[in-house]
Amino acid sequence: MIALSERQSAGLGYRSLVYDLGGLDGHPGGRIPFDYRRIAEPILVRSFRDRGFYQEIQPGWRTRALHKPFIVADCLERGEDLVTYLDGDAILLSRIDEVRSGDYDLGLVTRPDGETTGHPEMTGLVNAGVMFFANTAATRGFVESWIHSTRLLRNDQLALNALLFQETDCWQPLPEEGGWRFAGDEAPETLSIDGLTVRLFDPSYNSYLFPLPATAKIAHFKGKERRWVDGFLDWASAQSPPGESVEWPPAEETAGSSFW
Repeated sequence: MIALSERQSAGLGYRSLVYDLGGLDGHPGGRIPFDYRRIAEPILVRSFRDRGFYQEIQPGWRTRALHKPFIVADCLERGEDLVTYLDGDAILLSRIDEVRSGDYDLGLVTRPDGETTGHPEMTGLVNAGVMFFANTAATRGFVESWIHSTRLLRNDQLALNALLFQETDCWQPLPEEGGWRFAGDEAPETLSIDGLTVRLFDPSYNSYLFPLPATAKIAHFKGKERRWVDGFLDWASAQSPPGESVEWPPAEETAGSSFW
């Protein structure tokens, strides 16, 4: 998945850098065919290596990510003017040059309208699988605060939402069904928080509800949606070169089928 994501990014004209959580040692052939850096050792505690998560914050809610603010800080220190962060299970489907607009410090993606959860206090306003960071003083200061909050809360997405959106609630209760529903039309487009300008992009930049909408720019195979990964990889790996964009699955392959 990571190799394909890097190949797709290159095919669309973007340079990428992969950060290794320790799983690239067994890459087929022994050679890793892309530029990568290893995550700092203190983040990779034994609980993550042995169980695939750091700790269970509450029943059914496990922390699998502490690394994101450290990765972003490293990229900013390397002098990149704009850092686009993608989870390892996310892949570009088309060019996204429009995110380089110069009118924000931190770009995040709102959750899709209608998404449901049983834990809105943990889920938050945004999923941290896709993020955009302009290399500004305000951004660098925020990332330092994010690192500190992540160490305290032991979950980088929880820390991100806690720092930015404590006063922004877009979750509506579902009395009959139970749980909560995300009301996307209540999400703001921009926020200014302690000198940090935050722009909220629409869910096409972090599409993780399948089938993928035609407007999807970045596909994110998170959680239960990883069941679609094999089919995507089989199809996308056969596309050479990657081309201008990826449309998946092709209409002729799903017409009259129950693939979804």
